[in-house]
Amino acid sequence: MHLAAPEPHSLALACGLSSLFIGLVMASIRNPWVEARGALLFAGSALAAAISFLMVALAPRLDDSLLVSLRGANTVLIFGLLVAGIARFVGRGAPWLPLALSMAAMALLIQFYPESRSDVSPRVLGFSLLVVGWSLTGVWILLRHPITGLPPFGPAFTVGGLVALACIAAARSLVLLRDGAVSGELAFHDPLNGWLLLAGFAALLFTLTGMALMLNGRMVLELQRLASHDPLTGAFNRKGFNTAWPAWLQAHGPGRVVLMDLETDTGETPDEEALMLLVNRLRELMPPHALLGRQSGGGFLVALPQAVLESEVQACCERLQVDVHQSLALLGAGRESPPTLSIGHAPVRQDLAEACRRANLAMDDGRRRRRPRAAS
Repeated sequence: MHLAAPEPHSLALACGLSSLFIGLVMASIRNPWVEARGALLFAGSALAAAISFLMVALAPRLDDSLLVSLRGANTVLIFGLLVAGIARFVGRGAPWLPLALSMAAMALLIQFYPESRSDVSPRVLGFSLLVVGWSLTGVWILLRHPITGLPPFGPAFTVGGLVALACIAAARSLVLLRDGAVSGELAFHDPLNGWLLLAGFAALLFTLTGMALMLNGRMVLELQRLASHDPLTGAFNRKGFNTAWPAWLQAHGPGRVVLMDLETDTGETPDEEALMLLVNRLRELMPPHALLGRQSGGGFLVALPQAVLESEVQACCERLQVDVHQSLALLGAGRESPPTLSIGHAPVRQDLAEACRRANLAMDDGRRRRRPRAAS
């Protein structure tokens, strides 16, 4: 039975408009975390895909050599930006050098194997290797560096689409090169190639949908995190600390709570640099499994496991106070008086509120004595 070549222009137009919509939605995201983790790269990949789809839809109106050049450049951009976005999404560096080398290699293939040549098999093979390589690289990055808590649909759609694209690209190369040399005219009118092209459209749109779902899922996770964490320091806020406390207490026992307050002479909250200096030094000195929360402007609460002795807590607090005051003195050179740190700690005997009350009394005593104090 003779297989007729499909008519791809209408489907390409629909896919192009869909990709354009997805790209614009991605580009419009204004969540700082998502913006910093690949949203614009994903948007660039989707917009490049939209351009590629629209070029197929308008193919009869474009010069063949121009069409091949533009599609080659767009193929590199689609997959290069997609993989760069995936790398940034999981917190890795974007592969800019391989992307630049791919662009250069594709430009050379188009230059030396134009549509007018009787044999364009190296260009066909180059396109296929490019798509397979970038697609499998994206799959490897996503599987190697999964995002904890991310809804599975986005990564599943993206991985499935990328695997399908790699398989379709490999199949297209085998189909076109089954008789050895192939001309541009023969490749364009090959029915199997036409059907594989349509399958590639669907797989690419499937992949773009997965990327959009990943961004949406990560944005929801980030909003949930911000509801329980302080945006400046990354520590729990009051609500997040109180929510985490029961599970932490069950796992690590009723140890001690340390209450500290970093304040200026006027009682105002210190600047961000001073707060981050305290938090960073605190994280260096805290024992494993300690629970850190920011309670107010310069107020912080730390819960320490039962295994930590009172003498160890006192020594750690004294060291923290000395280190922070020395660092703040250097940081505030030229100021009349740098912020001061007051610390008090108490054992957990009944509940968190009662322990915090006694730690607060100890902190007030320590403020007068200018050294950390332990509640009796």
